[in-house]
This record gives sequence, structure tokens and C-alpha cells, in this order.
Amino acid sequence: MAENNKFIVKIIDHDNNNSILQELSYQTRERAEEFKRISDRAYGKLLGENQTRITTEIFEL
Repeated sequence: MAENNKFIVKIIDHDNNNSILQELSYQTRERAEEFKRISDRAYGKLLGENQTRITTEIFEL
């Protein structure tokens, strides 16, 4: 039986025509939010705390 992933997290590079760097699917919002939080923190450390070049967004299917 196939599992349905209901939440998609997209990492978006706004300086590169809003290209999607990565797209991951999760079954629960909690897991998607956890990945988003970790990604936002990592990109903040890499590019600066209040950077807006790379963002993450959660989409519900």
C-alpha cells in the first residue's frame, strides 16, 4: 500500500529566478515544520541571520 505524503517543503532560491533547490515530502505537518526550522537555521548561519535569498515554504496537498 502506497503512503500518501501530504506536506511538501520547498527550498527556494530567490536570487536565481525562484528556482527550487530541493523538494521533500512528509506525512505530517510536524515533520515538515521540523525540516523547515532546521533548514531556515542552516541557511541563516550560512548566508546571514535575516537573509531572504533562500527561503523554505510548506505546501499542503
